[in-house]
Amino acid sequence: MGLKRMGLVQLAVIALLSKGMREFHEVVDFLSSLSIPKSSIYSAIDELQRKGVLKIREETRGRRELVLANIGREKVVEVRRRLVSRIKNLIVLLTLLGEEVIDYSDFSPRFLEHYREFLRRELSKVEEELSKWRKIKVE
Repeated sequence: MGLKRMGLVQLAVIALLSKGMREFHEVVDFLSSLSIPKSSIYSAIDELQRKGVLKIREETRGRRELVLANIGREKVVEVRRRLVSRIKNLIVLLTLLGEEVIDYSDFSPRFLEHYREFLRRELSKVEEELSKWRKIKVE
């Protein structure tokens, strides 16, 4: 599996599966709430299935479950590392471009609630990190 050739949507699908999200429709709904076209999500899932990265398991009453194939813990760690790298680049760009880059009306209320909680946790981490810097005395 060549991670370098994977797109962001494919990486996001793997990351969601590694965090425990399993139902096909749940993955699609979550990613589409980020304004990712469903066609892109279906294509990413199809490509991952063809590469042998994931399997689609049919459940009762027509439900489908996505299951990561045995790709190894190191590959999942690599996927997360690549996503973090891209996210860091985006944070830098967003900070440089200013406040009016994102139109939040493009996102669903469900996603915005999730995002708000994420930002609260991240802000707490930022405050903790900054408090370490404030303790350094410069003479």
